[in-house]
Amino acid sequence: MSVEEAREGSTPPPPPRPRLEVPTHPPRFRQRVPTPPLPPLWRWGFPLLLLAAAVWSAFLVLEGFDRVLDSEEGEVVEVVTDPTAPGFEAFVEQTWSLLAASEDDGGGLTGVAVLAVADRQNGGGTVLVLPPESRTGGGSLVDAYAAGGEAGLRAAVVGLLDVEVGGTALLTPARLTSLVEPAGPIDVASEIAIEVVDVVRAISGGDLRVVAWPSLDPAPDWVAGTVVETFPFPIPAAPGARITVRLLNGHGDFTLDELARQLLVAAGAEVSVVGNHEDFDVIGTRVLYRDPAREAEAARLAVVVGGGTLHDPLLSPAADLTVVLGADFAAEHDEVSTALPGDAGSG
Repeated sequence: MSVEEAREGSTPPPPPRPRLEVPTHPPRFRQRVPTPPLPPLWRWGFPLLLLAAAVWSAFLVLEGFDRVLDSEEGEVVEVVTDPTAPGFEAFVEQTWSLLAASEDDGGGLTGVAVLAVADRQNGGGTVLVLPPESRTGGGSLVDAYAAGGEAGLRAAVVGLLDVEVGGTALLTPARLTSLVEPAGPIDVASEIAIEVVDVVRAISGGDLRVVAWPSLDPAPDWVAGTVVETFPFPIPAAPGARITVRLLNGHGDFTLDELARQLLVAAGAEVSVVGNHEDFDVIGTRVLYRDPAREAEAARLAVVVGGGTLHDPLLSPAADLTVVLGADFAAEHDEVSTALPGDAGSG
């Protein structure tokens, strides 16, 4: 026996290594385990739940918009349409007015009139006739027209009355002729004539007042009283020239509303909102202001209506001041006088 054979016989051979069986062609697709079916309640209930959530969300959005539109200062309010009910409020329409002037063939001013409609729905109003020679701050109406035409005349009349007019119509001989001629093509002259006719028709539909300027330079009190009667809700001569007022009835006697309006307009105020207090049990008349800078003006109007003042930072911003008429105002003016401060005559 050789040495190599002796060594081989003394050392046992190593055990065989296990072989890894790898498939030469693994399957391309494996069979998926089927998902168990959903219960019927979940299958139909979940879509219905989503649909209900969508409908409810839409309802909440619409309801939110309605609440925002019907809210004021964070408080939900109902719309009151009855003008005699507590809580009713409405913005007023400013007086519809027109300055009508006429000239002769030579372009000279021959006539001036201010037409103001008292009630746009029921008609009626005032025709205020001014002589062309009426005195203004810088001369006469004739001078103002000669220097500035229609614009100059309008500025002079606004300066006399201290209120703005809604429009101006210059009636030349040709335009006056067009009023009586058969209908033809619509031009600028025809449009002006139609505007004059519309205002005249509205004024003649109710109580008509014709007021003549009493002299070339009438007393300021007479002018002020005439303006109050002619312009129930005047347009300020300049933006912000008149303090705006929200006038509320707190005593329930609606026959005194007109008197209160007249007093405020005569005092230089612009009544922009009218209505009723949330109840008719207000005892003392008061003028409320939101901006402390309005305190002096509130005190001035409080003297006019016979009441006190009150600062309310949460007051409605619809107007500069809010005047609430109480039972004391009704007691003082239990017999409504048709005369105004500086009562104007009519012709």
